[in-house]
Amino acid sequence: MRICFLIFLFVFFKLTFIQAQNIDTKNVDAQTFPKNMFRQWQGVIDLKTQGKLKMFVEFLNENSAKMDIPQQGAKSLKLQNVSFKAPDSVFFTLGASIGVAVFKGKTEKNTQTQLTEIKGSFTQNQIIGSFFLVHRKILTEIDLEKLPYTEKNVFFTNETDNIKLGGTLALPKNELKNTSKNKGKFPAVILVSGSGGQARDCEINDFAMFKVLSDYLVERGIAVLRYDDRGTGESKGNNVMLYTTKELAKDVESGVKFLSQQENVDAQKIGIIGHSEGGIIAPLVAESLPDLVAFVVLLGGTGVNGFEVLNEQKALIARVNGTSEKEIEEEKRLSKIAFESIKDKEKAKKLFTILYEEAKKGGMTDQKSKEYAQISIQSLSLPWIKFFMQYEPAPTLERLKCPVFAVFGEKDLQVSPTQNLPAMQKALKKNKKAKFYTFKKANHLFQFSKTGNPEEYSNLKPEYIEGFLPKIYDWLEGVCF
Repeated sequence: MRICFLIFLFVFFKLTFIQAQNIDTKNVDAQTFPKNMFRQWQGVIDLKTQGKLKMFVEFLNENSAKMDIPQQGAKSLKLQNVSFKAPDSVFFTLGASIGVAVFKGKTEKNTQTQLTEIKGSFTQNQIIGSFFLVHRKILTEIDLEKLPYTEKNVFFTNETDNIKLGGTLALPKNELKNTSKNKGKFPAVILVSGSGGQARDCEINDFAMFKVLSDYLVERGIAVLRYDDRGTGESKGNNVMLYTTKELAKDVESGVKFLSQQENVDAQKIGIIGHSEGGIIAPLVAESLPDLVAFVVLLGGTGVNGFEVLNEQKALIARVNGTSEKEIEEEKRLSKIAFESIKDKEKAKKLFTILYEEAKKGGMTDQKSKEYAQISIQSLSLPWIKFFMQYEPAPTLERLKCPVFAVFGEKDLQVSPTQNLPAMQKALKKNKKAKFYTFKKANHLFQFSKTGNPEEYSNLKPEYIEGFLPKIYDWLEGVCF
């Protein structure tokens, strides 16, 4: 589940780019263009306390370059004012709707790796940070041959909404287990991300959650399909917030059907691994396609409605950040008023006035009260929010007949195991094939974390907590082979 701080962190890279303003580049006019710049680079924009963004840059010629930002599914963004002041200075800008992002750096050779690096400053409006780039390794045909799996770019279509989705299908190369039973075909899973538009690798900061999970599973004989969410990367459609979770589940249904038609896939052994909101979608699809979905894995999934989840999420994060209980209770009171307006048309008509007045009573300034009321109304008008806040996952979970593995992180502040695990256990009590597990000291992304605070994400190692991948595979092995 992508939370507010992440959304705001990435907002300056939303896909609403405009022509860059004229930048004074008289001090960075191109001279001799270094030949070793004509290649692809990879690196990070470091926004200090606000986190990091991974980026890929390719210099095409003396005054042209493009950038990819995987975390936003942004590809081939045109860079302006590309300039080099021989022998070591680099300059380029990226035009965006909230202001031009300016990159100023220098090339230098890393004495340990002997590779050329670009390091420098990043600025945009009041945002100040740094960035670095290194030569990107492009896998050669020989490198690809050494991998224990093959990957190919694929497309499948949600026929209901006529939306074409792009993804990556990874297939194992190793010898199959129980070949007499599966007739030379692999079991398979489709990976479903949490809320917000995310590219197929589900990359948050430097942690490519789904790429790491896919590599681990495919190396052990399980085919994996991961895809770009609607309106992200190579997938068509609008921003995911303009759709309900139930509508997004249709994308996953089309992915499951696509897998069932692949000659290397065992159509009787297809499952869904859903993270956060994906943990809501997986049961919906399993219920809709009982003959195709053989099992589901729920990673940090919800057991109660979205209003309760968000209320608890805000309170837990607020506490770990030192917010007083009085302020937390006031926020809960206002949230309840906003939530009730979704179900009451009369309250909805008067919501701005109600929220404004209630915020004032709670001690907010006049301006802050107006801003709070306006932002709340805008959020509540989104189809995704309206559905998520009211949707009860328990009835769908109760009807599941397939094996279910529900996994939680002890330190998860976004989908609290204390709140959601008991509800999920109750809903699945009649399912004898349901299993549950909680990882100690794991956050919502299943990384090792002391507090679970999302503000830690950018400072944590981009890897799963010890034992996570083997635990997931061990369960899958039991239902797949």
